[in-house]
This record gives sequence, C-alpha cells and structure tokens, in this order.
Amino acid sequence: MKKLIIILIFTSFFTAGYGENRDVFLLKKENGKLKEIAFNPLCLKNSANKKEPESVLKEFVEKRKLNIDFDNLTLVQKLGNIHTVTLRYKQRINGLPVFNSELMGVIYKGNVLKLVNNTFDNFLPAEFSDSLKIKEKVLKNNKRYKEIKEIEKGYFGNLPCYRLRILTENDLLDVFVNGKTGEVLKEKSLIIDFDAQGKVFYPNPVCYSGDTSLYDYEDTNYSQLEDKYVTVTLTDIDSSGVLKNRYVDLTGKGLLPPSYFGYKPVSDYTPGSATPVNGEYNYTRDDYRFEEVNAYYWITEARKYIDSMGFNILPNPVPVNVHYMLIADKSFYFEGDHGLHFGDGWVDDAEDGEIVLHEFMHAVTHYIVPGIGDSWEAGSLDEGLSDYFAATFSRDEIFRDYIGEWDATAYNPGNPAYLRPIKTDRHYPENMRELYYLTGRTDIHWDGVIFSSTLWQIRKAVGREFDKDVIEALYHISTSTSFQSAAMSVYTADLLNESKFKEAIGYFFFKRGILPENYLSEVEEKDGYKLYFPYAEENNLTESYLGLINTSQNQTTVFIDYIAQEGVLVLKEKEIVLAPGEKYYQKINPDEIDTKFWLMVSSDNQIEGYIYFIDREKTKSSILKGIKRLSNKIYVPHIAPETDYWQSYCSIVNGSNDQTIVTVETHEGLAPTLSLPDSSYTMNYLEWYDDFYQKENIEPEKNWVELNSNGENLAAYQFFIRKDVAQRGALTLDMSPSETLYFPHIHVEGNYWWTGIVFENTSDTEKEITVDAYDKEGNLLDSFSFSMQGFEKKVCLAQNLWLDNNREFPENTAWIKIHSQNQCLIGYQLFGTLPDKGARLLSGINAITSPSRKLLFPHIQSGEDFWTGIAIINSSQSVSTIFLSAYDNQGNLLDTIELNDISPNQKKVFLVKDVFSQQTLESTAYIIAESDGEMCGFELSGNTTAVENGETVQRQDYIAGMEGIALNGE
Repeated sequence: MKKLIIILIFTSFFTAGYGENRDVFLLKKENGKLKEIAFNPLCLKNSANKKEPESVLKEFVEKRKLNIDFDNLTLVQKLGNIHTVTLRYKQRINGLPVFNSELMGVIYKGNVLKLVNNTFDNFLPAEFSDSLKIKEKVLKNNKRYKEIKEIEKGYFGNLPCYRLRILTENDLLDVFVNGKTGEVLKEKSLIIDFDAQGKVFYPNPVCYSGDTSLYDYEDTNYSQLEDKYVTVTLTDIDSSGVLKNRYVDLTGKGLLPPSYFGYKPVSDYTPGSATPVNGEYNYTRDDYRFEEVNAYYWITEARKYIDSMGFNILPNPVPVNVHYMLIADKSFYFEGDHGLHFGDGWVDDAEDGEIVLHEFMHAVTHYIVPGIGDSWEAGSLDEGLSDYFAATFSRDEIFRDYIGEWDATAYNPGNPAYLRPIKTDRHYPENMRELYYLTGRTDIHWDGVIFSSTLWQIRKAVGREFDKDVIEALYHISTSTSFQSAAMSVYTADLLNESKFKEAIGYFFFKRGILPENYLSEVEEKDGYKLYFPYAEENNLTESYLGLINTSQNQTTVFIDYIAQEGVLVLKEKEIVLAPGEKYYQKINPDEIDTKFWLMVSSDNQIEGYIYFIDREKTKSSILKGIKRLSNKIYVPHIAPETDYWQSYCSIVNGSNDQTIVTVETHEGLAPTLSLPDSSYTMNYLEWYDDFYQKENIEPEKNWVELNSNGENLAAYQFFIRKDVAQRGALTLDMSPSETLYFPHIHVEGNYWWTGIVFENTSDTEKEITVDAYDKEGNLLDSFSFSMQGFEKKVCLAQNLWLDNNREFPENTAWIKIHSQNQCLIGYQLFGTLPDKGARLLSGINAITSPSRKLLFPHIQSGEDFWTGIAIINSSQSVSTIFLSAYDNQGNLLDTIELNDISPNQKKVFLVKDVFSQQTLESTAYIIAESDGEMCGFELSGNTTAVENGETVQRQDYIAGMEGIALNGE
C-alpha cells in the first residue's frame, strides 16, 4: 500500500503540472527540469492515431512544453521488441557532439511509456585551448595514461571539452577533459575484460559451513572440505589469462624480496602461475594456485565495491604474493612496495578471505593516509579499520562477529576459532592497552577492536551503506590521529553524505566513551496521537516486529522514534504514510541494534499497534500492544519469587519531555526511588530481584509493587523468562484498578496445558471478592465469595482457586469472572504447557477490564506452518450478533462472517482457518469483531511446524497472545 500512496502522490503532482489524469510510476525533476517520467502501462490505451514512434515522442514533448529542441538532436538508435519501440537521441550544439547527452523515449501502444531526459542547455562558448598543449598536460598529470590515440572537440554537459582516446597499460579509455584547462572530467573504459569461473572460499570454510571442527592438516584437500568451495565469477581478467587487472596483480610485480624482511621464500612457487584450464580456475587448496584465485576474487570485488561508492583509490594494481614467505603465520602490507605479502604458516593466510580483506584495507588506508601510525591510537585505528572492512565485506552470516575463523584454527581453537572478535564491550579509554590474548602483550591489534566494535555496532544498526562514511572519513584523519578525532571524522563524513546515520554514529561512539554527549541526537516532541512501546529488541538472540494499523478514516503520517535508554535517538526517525485501514508490519530493524531501546510512535490520526518478539531460534515469542496513554502509576502485578527458575523483568520509560521521580511502593513499608527513568525519554530495564530487591536489601513478601511518578509520564512492559527452558511471557502494564476482571480462557483439563491466574486487591482495606465460573455456552457453573486483605495478592493455578476455598473446581469451566463492589482489582493470566510436555509454551494476557462493542485482533498468522485462535465472550446481558471482518494489509475488506444468537456470557473459541476460507486467509492481516452488545476477547497464535536437522517436523515451539484492542468510538 505504501507504493500505491507514492504513486498517487506522483499522479497528483503530474496532473497539477501537466493536466492529465494518469497513473505515474516515476516522476523525477532536477532544478525544475523534467528528468524522467514513467507511466503505468495498464493505464495506457491504444492510440487511435497510428503515428511513427518519432512523431509520438515529439508530440509528447511539445504538448508538455518541455525545453527539448529536436533540431539539436540526432536519432542514434531505434530498437523494437515485442511490445515497445525504444528511441535514443544524442545532442549536437554548433556542430559539436554533447558526449554525455541522451534523450530516450519508450513508445507503447502509440503512447509514451517512459521518457528519460539527459539533455543540457545554457552551453558555454565553444572556446578551446590548443590541443597539443592539452595532450601534453593530460599525459603529464596522469601517469597511468600511456598514449593518446585520438582527440575530438565537443561538450561534456554544457562545458566545452576534449574527448581523448587514451591507451593505458591494460585498458583503452575515453577521457573527457575541460576544453580550456585540461582537467579530467570523467573516464570511460572501452575494453570489456574477460571473465571466468573459479573456486574460492567464501570467505572461508568455517563461516561458510558453520563447521568449527575443520582444521588445516598441512594444506591437504581432505573430504570434509570438498563441499566448502564456492564457484564464483572472476571478472576483469587480463587477456593473457594471468590473474591481474586494474585492481590487483597476482604476479607480485614490484614487491621487495622476502630476504629484505628476513624471511625465506617459498622456493617452488612462481607468482602469477594460475591460468585457466578449459576456461576455468578450479584449483583446490593443495595447489599453490588456489590462493591466487582466492585473493584475486576478494580484492577485485572489494575494489569494485569501493569504486561503486564513488571513491577513486589506488590508481595502480596492488601487487600481491600469496605465498611470500615460508613457515610464517604472518601477512602484511608494506608502504615501501605498496604490496600485500601473505605467509604460509599453518593455514595459508590467503586461503581465508577475511585475512585477504584485512590486508587489502591496509593498502586503502595507507594510500589515503600514508604513514598512518605515528601514535598508538592511530596504529590501533589502522588495525581496527582493517578488521571492520573484513567483517563488513566478507558476507559471513554465521560467525559475523568474528574474523579469521579459518586462519585461527591452529592458534586459537574454539567454537568458532577466531583471530579477533569484532563485537566486544571493551570501553574507551579504560580498556586500552589491555594484554592481547594471542601475544600476552599490549597490542594495537587488540586496542583496534575497541574502534572496530563501535563501527560494527553502527553498521549493524544502519546497514552497509554506512561503509561510505567510513571510507570518506579516511580523508579527514592524520597519521597521528586519536580515536576521538577519527570518530569525529566519521560523524563529519556522514554530514557530508546527507546525515543519514548521524544518530547512530553519535550514540554508539558516545556509548563507547569515544565521543562526548553533544554528538547525541535529542528526541523531538510531537503533537498528536501517541503509542508507546517501552521495549524493543533487535540483537543476536531476539528480533521484533512492529505492527501499526490506521483505524481512522483519514490518511495519516506516522513517525517512529527509536530511543535509547539514555533518552536520545539511536536511529534516524522513520516516517511512513498509512491510508485508512492500512497496516504496517515490518521487522523493527533489518539488522541488530546493539543496545537497549524503545519506540515512540506519533501520528496525526488515531492508530493502533503492537510489537511482536520472537527469538532467532524460534523457541519463544510474545506480543504486546502499544500503550496509548502515559500514567503516574504503574502496577507490576507479579514478581516471581522462584528465582531458581524465573526472572521477572520490567522495562519502564519516561515517555514525556519532563523530569520525573519514580518511587517503588513495595507494600512492605518501603518506597525507595529508582535512579531511572529520570530525565525525558529515559528507560530502565531491570530484573526485580537482581537489580532492585537485592540492591535495596529488601526481603520481599508481597512480590508485587506500584511505581509512582510525580507526573503522568510512565509506560512499562513486564517479561517473565524461564531460566531452564525456552519460555517467555509478557504483559502490557497499562492496568487500572477495576470492579471486574475477565479471564477469558481457562484450560486445565487434559495432560497438556495449565492456566495460572494472578490478581490483587490494590486498596489498603479488606474487600469481598466474588468468583464466577462459566462454561462455553454461558451457563454459570459456580459462584463463591471470599475476603482479600488490603494489598493482598492471589497467585495460583485456576483450579486451585476453588481448592484453596474448599470447593470442587467445576468441570467444563471455559472462563472466569472475578469482581468486587469497588474498583480495586488488577490481574493477568498465563497459559503454559506442563513440565512433562517440555514446558515449551508460555503466554501472558492481561485480565480484561473494559469490554467493548468493537475489538481489533491485529496479528493474524495463517498458512500450514502457523495458527491463530480467537476467543470472544459476550459480556453483555442480552443475546448478541458478532460480525468478524477480515482485512488485508491495504485495509481492503476481504470477507465478513456473522455469528448469530450469542447468549449472555457465552464464549466463542475458534481457529481463524476454521471460520474464513483459505483464499481469504492468504491475504488476511487483521480481524475486527463488531457486536450489538459489549464483548471481550483475546487472540493466541503460534507455529505448527519446526525445522529439525534440516527437515520439517510437526511441532509447536512457541505461542504468543494478547487481549483484543478495544476500538471505542473508532
């Protein structure tokens, strides 16, 4: 739906500018000039006038009064295919060609389907310096250029220029230079280099396969390695077949001899010996030539990657010897010969793509900052940058927080082995000059990890595009740079690159201790509707998804703020537009956000939302609704005393722009103050026993607390996490004391499920409490009353509530209502599987206190691998009809099912797949229930299949549930 909105916006813009009503896929302007426009072909009808494509294009340009003069255009291509005709024109001004000009039109059904306008105007006078002097200057200033074969006058854009056909050592170029000064404007290669297939490690056999048992075994190509090779395309190979190109030279030309460094050469190896066999470079690691192929591939691809970011580095090929020295587990870059030298000790270093990339990055860094390393931190930075580049480019998805997993199998074995981690909590400056575990000494390689880990945190938070900031920053650092100066350079580079990631850069360098707090980005206060999500998680253990639904009748703009626990932005604010009824559901971040954070969502119309958590091993999940209002009182209904088994966490945020003081009423005569949250937008994530009771030296008895603030500024979630098995339950702590609690689903029969309930008398005086049990038809099975003391809490299995009162639990109990004469009750329920069933499944649901005539069930999982169940209770005193309506992500109504004659207190429980057709469910994003009487309900979902040893098996591993969201007045 987001794409559709963009199309509509473009359509409106096009209509306003050109007076036509067409669907426009793309409209691009620069400085008010139309550069590109593309139409939806389904909206183009066959033209009644059968005109030549050239005439159709000209009429299109004239009708829209585009500043394009066909008298200065020459048709250079007219190419037809099954459906369209493509026309390409080049400009000529004053008889001179405009080399980089193009007008392209695609004609479909007698209409213009697409127009690309790369023509120029406002041409400068055709003034040129003497061509002989230009040639001399170009050759003098560009040593790569060997011979000028021809020269031609013309324009490059609106500038007079010369086009020079120039021969280099391994290429033929068209070089465009300023016609008066000779300054190079652009190069264009005219040679298509030959490509071939070859085998490499990608980036090494350990992180390609995840098999940490692999070992060197003296360069043998043993059977376990046979499927660890990857066939890739080796590009730009020299026409001789030797592995060299404009980026890298595996002949090692120009390298100093090993004896210069005191090493012995590998006597039976000749650099540049790898040539194609039957057109391919398929060597294995027991052949010296394999390392040439491996290094050639990784360096070539890395150079092309950096070139694609717009950086012109390393004008000459990097000379490489992949077997430079015998029995030396060492590789290095040397400024004296500008080359890479790889050793053959244990695993040959050039076999590991990450080692190759590390050394290559040294060549890049030393080209931009020659002589870097004049201080300890500068030397550490040099190593950290190389570690970072090896991680960001190696495409390792299994052991991505380490580098050198294959190379390290001999000297640092583990699961996995690794040369260095690139994820660490080491902090600046106190952890600098710690002993390096590989050498037992202080080491710039180990201190470089502090910087590389910070870059890696940012990279995972914002994506690979951040690499451009890192390379750009090299141009801003000195040979004796400090960590702080280098971090400022990264921040500055991002400002030059449109400030895409400054929030993450400032935050993570601050968190590491490298940058001061003035680099942090503050949260901007916004008016309108709010949803608060006091906790989100994106790390190597858990991922989370945000669901938002526009429940208003108007298009709404939504802003998502990612807020770190310190109360500042950790990522750039995200803006989305939702049409009425449209649902947004996406992973909160494509990669990890390596810090505690929460979300605040703002919009100009009413929206509803939820957050869905699931661990990466797919063993536990939970779902929590967004909180609509901040409060000055938060009830934490249960803190599990069984600390050998359970951990009870809370995430508490100050969602306002004000300072706050939060006290904890323990109901045990103590009310200590929490240190966080205090200032605006801060967050406190604590485990109650470890971080509160023990810290405050409290022996808890009540095991529930109230959080009180001096203003309406708090929101909170609670999590129960089992230590010994994969169970996680969660609650939205937006409870307010009520007269009535609905526990909508009780399942205690059979040998699989248990249901636990918790409820409190929040008043300080004794209250009479009544418990009612109903079957699924709404029949009252039992009712009894008892007294609860002030601040008393009940925690029990559902059936034990009867047994504890010397009563028999009624069979067929489907749901329970607990009520009082006063607004004093809060509570929740947990569902779980019994211990002898593996105790895998757990879900928490708030007791429902406010029935509604309209309920939203926002998270529908369907298909053969998932299930979603819904339970609805008619809480009114009259017979009701309930309408269930299924909607897709765009807010389109798919189907409505009518449930008739629902008696008072009757409960309807169903799987959505049993109510709606399979075709409907394939597109269903959410369900809305509407009734002529009040109702309450909840949804529960989970998996039906799992992957075990590479095979799909029928098994439930996780569930998640939440109460239906009341849409009162919406």
